[in-house]
Amino acid sequence: MITFSELKRKSGQSDVLELTCKPLDLVRVAFVGLGKRGKESFDNFMHIDGVKVIALCNMQEINIAEVQQILIDNNLEKATAYTSSDGWRKICERTDIDLVYVCTDRKMHTPIAVYAMQHDKHVAIEVPAANTLEEC
Repeated sequence: MITFSELKRKSGQSDVLELTCKPLDLVRVAFVGLGKRGKESFDNFMHIDGVKVIALCNMQEINIAEVQQILIDNNLEKATAYTSSDGWRKICERTDIDLVYVCTDRKMHTPIAVYAMQHDKHVAIEVPAANTLEEC
């Protein structure tokens, strides 16, 4: 059994070890960042049952076009595309997305992840969100 020392928490706070969520039959996903790592991660999602890609966000339209083609090649619906600098915010504010998958440059990981969680989204990040607490 692995044990961790606990920090003193404010009243009403608790740890999230063993936190569970109600299982989803269909996970509606949005991808933010579709460069090399993002495209590879996106392609991996094409092999997971119970996933529907709802939205894509990238500043370069060519990256979105390449990923949309992967959807078409897999006989899936095209996703809504966002190319503006605040597209990730619009994605996080949508009510039809369960998971925001972040594959941007590292300095944007934490702001996107926190904003998504503030909007009741699950978040996955391809590499660490931050290296220190000060970066969060």
